[in-house]
Amino acid sequence: IGLKLEDLSIVAVLSDNAIDVSRFSATDGRGGRISGGERGQLSGGGRISLQRDGISTFKVNLKDFKLIENDAVTAIASGDTTINRAAEGKVQVSGALTIDRATVAANPPTPSGVVPMEVVEINRPDTGEAEVLSEPSRGLVVALDVSLKAARGIFVEGRGLDAELSLDAHVGGTTARPVLDGVARVVRGEYDFAGKRFEFDQRGAVYLATSPERIRLDLTATRDDPALTAVIRVRGTAAKPEITLTSTPVLPNDEVLSRILF
Repeated sequence: IGLKLEDLSIVAVLSDNAIDVSRFSATDGRGGRISGGERGQLSGGGRISLQRDGISTFKVNLKDFKLIENDAVTAIASGDTTINRAAEGKVQVSGALTIDRATVAANPPTPSGVVPMEVVEINRPDTGEAEVLSEPSRGLVVALDVSLKAARGIFVEGRGLDAELSLDAHVGGTTARPVLDGVARVVRGEYDFAGKRFEFDQRGAVYLATSPERIRLDLTATRDDPALTAVIRVRGTAAKPEITLTSTPVLPNDEVLSRILF
């Protein structure tokens, strides 16, 4: 996801079948300072039990920390997060994070709808060695209970979009099957359609879900001209958006489109 730790510092003591971490700190490499410590500092501590049925807890505090940085999303967050391991071995990440700023690419490098698939080559020449397929390893599954909030500062850019959103969301489930719900609302924004600027209605919202098929859209963008007010409405889901074009005064869609273009 692009998480980067620099200037990592850990102070820990090994005793009584446990590791007591009194200090854990790092920076995200962006530099700069704020009152109370390094800009982008992540700090915390806790106890990690080495016993099979031991209980562990580890707490980190993020402040202006770049949590995600990849081709699709860049996100800077602040808040407290706790990692707990119960006696039966179950691990849970819980916390409440404020997204200070995030940028989402509306046109990521990998086209949506392109699904990676495993390929099995048939009629391959025999190499003379028996091929043994290893059993897929089962990674650690961690339960999630994290709230994500932002009064504004979630920027969606690309494909003609230039919008800023607020966020009130929750991530539950597990790392194997995360469950996302909540809502992102329009703070301000514009949509460029054929070189013409449409302004988003601040009542617009995106109702979040784990899969694009369940993300519901309720967006409206308006362009006011002296002789015509054109409105683009986006409904449906992220997987199958339904886009309609209306106008005041009421005109057929093809005439509205021609007036917008020409």
